[in-house]
Amino acid sequence: MSKDRDEFVLPFSLSVASVICQQALAESELEVKNRSEGLIICEEHVSFGFTNPARLEVILKVESSDSTRVIINGSNLGIGPIQSGHVRGKVEEIKNVILAEANEKGKAIDIQKTGQSQSSLASEIEKLSKLREQGIISEDEFKQAKAKLLGD
Repeated sequence: MSKDRDEFVLPFSLSVASVICQQALAESELEVKNRSEGLIICEEHVSFGFTNPARLEVILKVESSDSTRVIINGSNLGIGPIQSGHVRGKVEEIKNVILAEANEKGKAIDIQKTGQSQSSLASEIEKLSKLREQGIISEDEFKQAKAKLLGD
C-alpha cells in the first residue's frame, strides 16, 4: 500500500476550517464518502490507467480558538514509485486547493472587517447555502459558519 501524509495549520476556528475544507473538496474531482466532526474521507473515482484510485482522509484538530491543524493522509492499494507518486500528488493537490480556498476566505474576512465590500459576504453565504443544499454541510454547520461570517 502506498501512503503519504502532509499537515499544516489554518488561521481559522474549527468550524470555519471545516467549511473551507468541505468547499475545497466539493470543487475537486474526489467523491466525499464520509464526513463527521473533524474528519472527511474522500476517494478518487475509479479510472483506467497506471494508478489505483487514491483515498484521502482530511483530519481537522483544534490548535487554538482561532487556528486548526489540517492533516491529510493519502493511500492507495498499490506499491512502487508510480503508485506512491500518485498518492503524493493527490495529497499535494488537495493541500493546495484547501490553502487557496483558505486564502480566499481570509481575503473575504479581511474585506468584511474593513467594511469595504458586502458583496463578498453575500457570496460566501451563498456558497455556504449551496453546500447545505448539496448535503455537504448540515443545517447546524451552515448556521455556525454564517454566524461566524456575520461576526455574531
